[in-house]
Amino acid sequence: VPPKIIPPHFTKRSHKIIILSQKKTSQETIKTSIMMCACSTISSSAAPLTTTKPTRPYTEYNIFFQLEREYILQVLLAVEPTYEPHEIFHPSQPSYRGPNLPPRYAELVLPNDWYVPGKEKRRKRRHRKSHGAIGFHELSLKIADAWKKVDDESRTFCAVLSDIGMLEYKSAMRKFKMSTAGQEGIADDCENANTKAAKKPSKKTNDAAKKSPPVEITPIPFEIPSLHD
Repeated sequence: VPPKIIPPHFTKRSHKIIILSQKKTSQETIKTSIMMCACSTISSSAAPLTTTKPTRPYTEYNIFFQLEREYILQVLLAVEPTYEPHEIFHPSQPSYRGPNLPPRYAELVLPNDWYVPGKEKRRKRRHRKSHGAIGFHELSLKIADAWKKVDDESRTFCAVLSDIGMLEYKSAMRKFKMSTAGQEGIADDCENANTKAAKKPSKKTNDAAKKSPPVEITPIPFEIPSLHD
């Protein structure tokens, strides 16, 4: 189809309108295509979100309960611990960031995750026979009574370790919320992109496209008359 000849007084305006129309359509098409490609890549290759919501840390009393329970069993009732060597707690282990145990509990044999909340849900221990030396209700009463007259060093240790656990919990919660928000944002963008791509163009848009197809603009050359003629 030969290019249409447009008079000089109409060339600039028509050229600007056509360029802006084509630019807007091109940008929307590219944006939609990129989102569809990104969503396709994420859905096919990205691993599912494995981050779980962090468990709230132990309070001072929760920490004291764990230690005093083992103290009553091992020291007062002479119950032998049955932990495997790799299960035994060491203050120098990389996963532990708290202070050294206070003198009252320094000689206890503790599991390596005794200070970690929710440990029962994350791992499975082999079945152990109950010590049978004391009931849980009686044990709880003894621990509660010991908490009323705990020494300052042990109480300070429990408070410091509880504060450390709270700091780690807040940091983990920030990462969890950011990760969750990022996944939700990607899902929303993917849904919007797919909806937009699947939406059929309206009749008004089709009619406008038929009436104003892109054309090649060839201005009519003309010479400026000399003033001396």
